[in-house]
Amino acid sequence: MGQWVAALTHGAGSELDLSIGRVEIPPRLALSDFHVHCSGWVLNGDDAACRRFEIRQPLLGPLRGRLRVGSSGEHTEIAFTDVVWAGARGRIVWRWSRGHWTLRCTLSGIDLSQLARLHGRWITEPSGYTDIQGSADVRFELGGAGKDVARVQAVIGVRTVGFNGPDAAQDLAAKMELRAAARPRKHWVASSRLEFTRGQLYLEPGFTLDGARPGFALETPGLVLRINAEWDPSAGKLDVFDLVLDHKKTLRLRASGSFRPFTSKPWDALKVNASLLDLRKAFPMYLQ
Repeated sequence: MGQWVAALTHGAGSELDLSIGRVEIPPRLALSDFHVHCSGWVLNGDDAACRRFEIRQPLLGPLRGRLRVGSSGEHTEIAFTDVVWAGARGRIVWRWSRGHWTLRCTLSGIDLSQLARLHGRWITEPSGYTDIQGSADVRFELGGAGKDVARVQAVIGVRTVGFNGPDAAQDLAAKMELRAAARPRKHWVASSRLEFTRGQLYLEPGFTLDGARPGFALETPGLVLRINAEWDPSAGKLDVFDLVLDHKKTLRLRASGSFRPFTSKPWDALKVNASLLDLRKAFPMYLQ
């Protein structure tokens, strides 16, 4: 933990201010320049509550809500309720019991344009994407022991998503589900499903044909991607057991292979089987 300075006035309805140089949150999240303000601070035995709570940190941006901290022997719970962040409202609950912990988060109505402004350095500047808009709903749960994460479950839904840049999107709606669990030797096994229900995508593969840059325009409803994979962090290796892409019974792609994303030759092995099930539909759907 880094250095922190706190000013606290006691008593019902008191205020609490914390300025933290660095805070480490299990499993491996570290945040610096962390400021906390609470008004309406109430202590009751082993429990504490804050009626109006605000966190300010450059990466997180402003996060507001209510806070409750409860402790009973070997059990501790920290609950943020009525959370307001990046246009969203939700709830964040962290529980610890006998060395094991869970973190659950639900946020509804995240404004992607606000998120892009908060995190433009990571979202827009490297990629060249602009005019990001839309909203997202996020629900996830992490679980583990000590500093180690043992399982992850997440559901992310987006709607009315649009952006411009190397590629473009208009009025996208999609839902992604992810499940992952740690295995012996700290390998991770994961499965994911992504389904688009509305919108258009325009993709440029980055090469030219006779001086022209071909583009692929996709009507995304009916586009489904499923992945089963294992990640070995010590070797930096991703084994994709099965990747299946289906689109409106017109395009079907299956792939498997081994991938080392942080090396000069990332692909150890790759097997791809692509099928165009209806050529008459495929040309107007994918080529311009």
